Amino acid sequence: MITGVVAFGWRLFNILSMFHRIRSILFNAVNFSNSRGGFGATPGKKSNVETGFLKMTLDHDTGDIDGLILNGEYSGFNLSSMKLMDIIKFRSTIAGDQDSISLVDAYLDKVHSGWRDEYSTDNSSDSYNDYPNKNNIMSEKEALNILGLEKGAGKNEIKRAYKTLMSKVHPDLGGSSYLASKINQAKDLLLKL
Repeated sequence: MITGVVAFGWRLFNILSMFHRIRSILFNAVNFSNSRGGFGATPGKKSNVETGFLKMTLDHDTGDIDGLILNGEYSGFNLSSMKLMDIIKFRSTIAGDQDSISLVDAYLDKVHSGWRDEYSTDNSSDSYNDYPNKNNIMSEKEALNILGLEKGAGKNEIKRAYKTLMSKVHPDLGGSSYLASKINQAKDLLLKL
């Protein structure tokens, strides 16, 4: 009987030891994966938000944003290639397009912090206008583009893309209320489909 108890104890010890090693391997794999953006995250993903004057791009890996000007005097220029004064001038020419102003402001806040103190603007996006108009219906294509996903993305992919983007643009982390609200709107739409 003593031999049976010892054999059972030895077997139980080996099983628990193996369980501990497997758990350690899985824990390290999850931490490695999370440091690279999560399971299934694809390096090089980008999200796009387009308005009447801008196509803004957010790099999922770095959190960098840039905007391509689509219309007007600076058409074809990227915001990153322009001087601050030129961006301010461009911003003043799009006073009627609050969505475009919000994107320019998001770029300026990220790249030229303190610009608001230096330049007074009468068409600021600091108010409730930061949030997209609820009557402005977002299409599935636009939502997928904003989250950097392709048609047929699953709920886990949508949630993962959402978390990744929000960690880069959340207003509490110095990001943009406008971009965060567009990301929320895209996530909500895609999860309902």
